Amino acid sequence: MTSAVKTLLAVVLGMALVVPTAFADDRPPASGFLGNPSAYDLLTKGPTGAYRYLKPGVDFKKYNKYMIDSVIFFLADAADYKGIDPRR
Repeated sequence: MTSAVKTLLAVVLGMALVVPTAFADDRPPASGFLGNPSAYDLLTKGPTGAYRYLKPGVDFKKYNKYMIDSVIFFLADAADYKGIDPRR
């Protein structure tokens, strides 16, 4: 092979390896859980690598407590029982 063909081959292989990673997005795919697809743009990567939402402008230093609300799971609308409450 001539040096021009080798150079062209090296450039094409280099671009084939570099271009896909340049356009790669490590954001999670929109599953529809948050409703509006633009809501996923508000997620940022946290210190553990998991994605989270932080409201812009919130001063967390003024808070000294947190509250965890009870979760109730709801089944299909046609089900006889409409929810599972863990407190019962």
